[in-house]
Amino acid sequence: MFDDTIEKHNANGAKLESDLYLDLDPVLTTGENSLIDTAQTIAKSAFDKEFIAAPIGGVTDASNLLRGKDENFPFLVFGPGEKPHQIDERVEKSMYFKFIDFYTDLLTTYTNNHK
Repeated sequence: MFDDTIEKHNANGAKLESDLYLDLDPVLTTGENSLIDTAQTIAKSAFDKEFIAAPIGGVTDASNLLRGKDENFPFLVFGPGEKPHQIDERVEKSMYFKFIDFYTDLLTTYTNNHK
């Protein structure tokens, strides 16, 4: 599909080309695990807001880390910022620091509960 778009524009005089430099497998998860549950509980308190586990589009290095794991392996992508991987991506300084506290609390709580 992407190549068709490039060909269409090149036929009209454009000089576009593509170079695929990252091709990772998707991460498969049920979205239901104790890491997500713990994160949602802590996030509600830390950010005074409910967070819903939902699929995301895009690419993550996690597919390399989760190779050989099944869809029930505890996995979470959650971080600060707005418009990730866009030209106007940004993270407010205060949110950056809140997430440091969140991650500290999450990892401490999760590891203490799963010894």
